[in-house]
Amino acid sequence: MDKAVLIRMRDGDREAFRAVITEFQQPVYSFVLKTLASQDDARDILQETFIRVWQNRSKYNLWGHYRRPCTDPPSDLGHDIP
Repeated sequence: MDKAVLIRMRDGDREAFRAVITEFQQPVYSFVLKTLASQDDARDILQETFIRVWQNRSKYNLWGHYRRPCTDPPSDLGHDIP
């Protein structure tokens, strides 16, 4: 993922956000599905993950590891599923 795309997303560019979703949707879904073993729960977590990424985009340190915004939220959200 090009950091310029992440910077544009951080600055509110919805097209850049769509590019982030396209890039990370499948890996995040696969990660969550392995953890929860429920397709419905995995889809819910995936959606909530990208909602949180968008809502918190201004807080991310884009010079660190660029996958963190998409991998931290599903790890946290998985604990909320009974």
